[in-house]
Amino acid sequence: MNATTFEPAMSRKGLIILSGAVWALGGVMLFIRAVLMMDTWTPAGIAIVTAGLAIGAIKSRLVLTKVARRNIDRVKTMSPDKKKICLFAFQPTASYLLIAVMIGSGLTLRSFFPHSIYIAGLYFAVGIALLDSGLVYFRNVGQV
Repeated sequence: MNATTFEPAMSRKGLIILSGAVWALGGVMLFIRAVLMMDTWTPAGIAIVTAGLAIGAIKSRLVLTKVARRNIDRVKTMSPDKKKICLFAFQPTASYLLIAVMIGSGLTLRSFFPHSIYIAGLYFAVGIALLDSGLVYFRNVGQV
């Protein structure tokens, strides 16, 4: 095998599990960041966190769950003649650019507002959405 044909690949089932783990881990990391950003747990802070969790749950159900299902269907139907598929193929290439922009935006916001309860609320929202949607992958492993 030469360097031009190297393709990190894995089974469809393994890729679905890995995808769910990456999404869930991203959600957990955002939860941890959000908790660390909360200096005090005032009633206003608790309200913002609660709103963030509610908004994140809604976002998960209306947007990210559908994205996860599309990714799962993509993995199921991709390269039917191959037993293993590319490790990075679980989502469209353009999605990686979107992820990079989202991560960069989060880092930028956190650098300007390191202990903002509003940014923490946003992190809770995105974290719960990622965690909840990541579970979709685990629930669908048996269908691959």
